[in-house]
Amino acid sequence: MVVVYPIGVPFLYWFLLYRRRHDLDGGQTEKEKSMSDESALKMALEERKNKEEEDPTLKALSFLYGSYEPKFWWFEVFETLRKLALTGFLVFLAPGTAAQVLFSLVMSFFAMRVYSDRQPFISESTDSFNNAAQLQLFFTLLGALALKVNLDEENLQNKGYFDLVLTCVQFVPAMISSLVNAVKARNAAREGSVLLMSGAASSWRGGRNESETGLDMRQVELGGEGGVELAKIIEREKRSLSKEATDLGGEITSKHEKERQRDVKRKKNLEIFKGKASRPMERTEQERVFNPAMAASRVERQAQHHYQQRSPQQAQTLDVWEEKWDETNSQTYYCNTVTGESVWEKPVVKGGGGGGGGGD
Repeated sequence: MVVVYPIGVPFLYWFLLYRRRHDLDGGQTEKEKSMSDESALKMALEERKNKEEEDPTLKALSFLYGSYEPKFWWFEVFETLRKLALTGFLVFLAPGTAAQVLFSLVMSFFAMRVYSDRQPFISESTDSFNNAAQLQLFFTLLGALALKVNLDEENLQNKGYFDLVLTCVQFVPAMISSLVNAVKARNAAREGSVLLMSGAASSWRGGRNESETGLDMRQVELGGEGGVELAKIIEREKRSLSKEATDLGGEITSKHEKERQRDVKRKKNLEIFKGKASRPMERTEQERVFNPAMAASRVERQAQHHYQQRSPQQAQTLDVWEEKWDETNSQTYYCNTVTGESVWEKPVVKGGGGGGGGGD
């Protein structure tokens, strides 16, 4: 049994997982080269789920890989070896000696570094709790090693400090991990609200497509200098709307990308503190709120202001009157294609500019 369990069980786990590694991996590592880590993880999990539905024998092994990301299909083997090293292997060392505690301390530190570097679990909160557990185990073993020190010659005050430190290190990692996960959950809830606002903005933009297309067709009919200026106004407004939607509906990044963004932000803040960079101006709270009514009226106000400030040369182009027929009164009337103004008598355009739809 000494050989069967410590060696046979990890080897059996490795054999069962290794021969199905292509079905378990889902190509996550290759996908991360061409897309974000979050997207690659979702696609790899979906492929692994499809493989499980096609092959029930693969799903039977889910107790070995189900908690880990697809590219870490082998991690349960490492976890089994870690547990064996901290329990079964210690019986070969002298019980109750400092060497036994020191070996456990080294193994715990090694495992803590592996978990912290790889972040193998699918859930980010699980990674955080596991890192806290590894840190707590390390401090526990460190306290056990400290107990081997002869404290008889120490005064009571130093012994009290020693006991206080040993007690605190058992709770501090768990408290920090819980606080970090609570902050992440709050940020995730805020991101969900932002996505809902982005969806509402997209729906509003879809409803405005028809009116914007009408403006585009009108500027094509107008042509000339006035049409070009109006096109610039519309294009500038479209870019503004697109920018607002991008600010509202950013993608939720993966845990690896968040770490990279935090590092960049820390470096930027350090440069600002040292005076090497200027602090960027933050948007006001009013600018962060997307107001469709204000955005729509802004286009109309700019177009109306441009029409009122037109030059005599632009007036010849912009004052385009179209002839229409009134079925109710059985009479012809004229409509300005820019301002929407309608009159019964055909206006006379100064400078000889012709009307868009009628003749003398």
